[in-house]
Amino acid sequence: MIVELQEVSNVIMGQSPKGESYNDKKIGLPLLNGAADYKGKDFKPKYYTSEPTRIARKGDILLGVRATIGNFTFSDNEYCIGRGVAAIRVDENKADKGYVIKCVEKGLNEIIHTLSGSTIKGIRKEDLTEMKLNLPPLPKQQKIAKILDAADALRQNDKALIAKYDELTQALFLDMFGDPVSNNLNLPFPKIKEFTNVSQGMQIAIKDRHKENGPNRYKYLTVAYLNGRKEEEFIENPRASVICNTDEILMIRTGNTGQVITNVEGVFHNNFFKINWDKSKLNKNYLVHFLSNQVIRRELLKRASTTTIPDLSHGQFYDLNIIVPSIDLQEQFAQRLAVIEEQKAIAKKSLEKSEELFNSLLQKAFKGEIM
Repeated sequence: MIVELQEVSNVIMGQSPKGESYNDKKIGLPLLNGAADYKGKDFKPKYYTSEPTRIARKGDILLGVRATIGNFTFSDNEYCIGRGVAAIRVDENKADKGYVIKCVEKGLNEIIHTLSGSTIKGIRKEDLTEMKLNLPPLPKQQKIAKILDAADALRQNDKALIAKYDELTQALFLDMFGDPVSNNLNLPFPKIKEFTNVSQGMQIAIKDRHKENGPNRYKYLTVAYLNGRKEEEFIENPRASVICNTDEILMIRTGNTGQVITNVEGVFHNNFFKINWDKSKLNKNYLVHFLSNQVIRRELLKRASTTTIPDLSHGQFYDLNIIVPSIDLQEQFAQRLAVIEEQKAIAKKSLEKSEELFNSLLQKAFKGEIM
């Protein structure tokens, strides 16, 4: 039976409370404004509100609907939810929560895929309420949910292992070079402009993009494509200055400002900087991990001009200070990092397989092929 989500649940879109009601004294309800306030079963609201607006109850499905879209979990308590969060309160006489959360995750992924290449500002209430669900009898929903939960546990374990390797990399960096903003080890700390220069990519008109590869064509590297939200496109005979090779470094300057990308090849969009650097002073792996450090990304975001989205200028990038240890020490870091990256690559392969298994079961479940 095909039903809309609103037939088996109540969808509650978050609404930000008045600013003067925010407090850190635990007065009122804890506030979930967005993905930064929770991850999986780990809830870390920064503020409370004495004047809650929209409320999620314990057991409601929570999901991010602005900026970070998705981020599904079940509420462990009563919360006020801000604009970045929605709650789905399932009628458990009609549907199984575990089944519904997988249905909505699948539906949301389809919406994002359909909108690939567009700027996704957020998920609307009607995107959720009118979402179509294939709803078998309740006992079968519960059986399917258990099967999908088991498959999901595999991929979540793989994701957690990859996250641990990322934490290990951060710890190694801090141990060898100290805090990248305060420079607590008193290493050389010049402006990054002394050792780098950046060039900006190019906006290519839709009519000049090709759907198939061919002679003198290069992949068009956009944020949407690199995030898996857009199909491949190719540019023919681009100018050399907007071509990136696998041994070069890109940084997103507009939108997801500060994200560092390397080991890609193609024509890079106007939203990117290509970073050229003095290779006698900076090891590539060291530079990538310095710029990828979360405190550096926050620093770049603080510097970036803001209208509706952050936009990092050449001058704002050049004004950043960078720790420059000896090249020998940087290369030691790169060697230790290679060991971590080798193990991380194995975990990523495992994640690919567990994602493939999960998605296969998901498709079968919603086609009614799991009995």
